[in-house]
Amino acid sequence: RYEMAFGNERMIGAGDWHSVGRSFDGGLLQYKNDALSVNGFMNTLKENNKANNDSTDEYLQGFYATYKVNESLTADLYYFGENRFLNPHWLQTIGTYVKGSSDAVSYEVQIAKQFGASTDKQDFAGLYFAGQVGYKLDDFQFNLGAEFISGNKLVKDSTGFTTKIDGDIKQFQTN
Repeated sequence: RYEMAFGNERMIGAGDWHSVGRSFDGGLLQYKNDALSVNGFMNTLKENNKANNDSTDEYLQGFYATYKVNESLTADLYYFGENRFLNPHWLQTIGTYVKGSSDAVSYEVQIAKQFGASTDKQDFAGLYFAGQVGYKLDDFQFNLGAEFISGNKLVKDSTGFTTKIDGDIKQFQTN
């Protein structure tokens, strides 16, 4: 049983702010040299959420690769596939994260696309974008950032009541 943390930890990270404890049972293979790090994994996501009576574990597999272009620029590429058997669905996420800096300017951009379907014909689709630029002036750093998550489509039943939220980008935070 172990935790995973990649990149800026927006998609897979320690997430110690979260009230539901999660860890992974499975395996991680890693290749690493001075410029490249590639991680492949197959896991069961274990949740400790007894308060909500949640006993539906999920299976998460994929890879996360980081390429160090130079001392001030890194580029990541990742793919995650998640499936659940009790309420069957297959959800896939593909994305990239770029982080760089120069003398006084720093920046980062993350883009992810999520898609999939469940056996009850529910489609999942979402887009994630986050960006930040910073400027360092003496002992102060100023940052400006933005985040966009699509997919919050409300699904209504035959009586007109909202029954669920479909397609929201899922992050695999662990702690």
